Amino acid sequence: MKSSLSICVVALVAAAGFTMPAQAQSSGWQEYDFSISADGAWLDSDDPDGKYAVNGVYAAAAEGGSAMFYCVDEELAVFVSTEPFDFVNDMRQSNRKVTITVRLSADEEEVNRSDWRYFPSVKLAQPAKYTTIAKLYNAVVKQEAMSMSSSRFSDVSITLPPVDSTFAAFSRDCGM
Repeated sequence: MKSSLSICVVALVAAAGFTMPAQAQSSGWQEYDFSISADGAWLDSDDPDGKYAVNGVYAAAAEGGSAMFYCVDEELAVFVSTEPFDFVNDMRQSNRKVTITVRLSADEEEVNRSDWRYFPSVKLAQPAKYTTIAKLYNAVVKQEAMSMSSSRFSDVSITLPPVDSTFAAFSRDCGM
């Protein structure tokens, strides 16, 4: 269930039609809640046709990459942008994806090298393995400086704000 739903969500990254909340311009983690249908289409969070409730948090970055952690049925997943990205307004359908090897570093030391799904049209990457997702999540908790690189993009610093009340609530809701 975990891998098939995650792949379904990733394969159909469609516009959610939300507006950017006023507080989203501030630093820190921002909420992003929505639902998806059984075929992976993204729906508004209160859409009665929603099959899977998805809650998430994202960090905005003025430069470099940023992250959106989300949880489907208490399973943690993450998108990482390779350049500044507005997770609320810029998500759009991207069926084209490639598998790339990404080198993930914490405090300038390589901590993981694994395959990720990369969506070139939206410049988003998603780790295929839960161990990589856990490294990114733990980097928030430990406040490690994270970066990633691959053949598709050079060294990208990933903005991961410290744990705040929004991130803590998301973590509890996701069973972390």
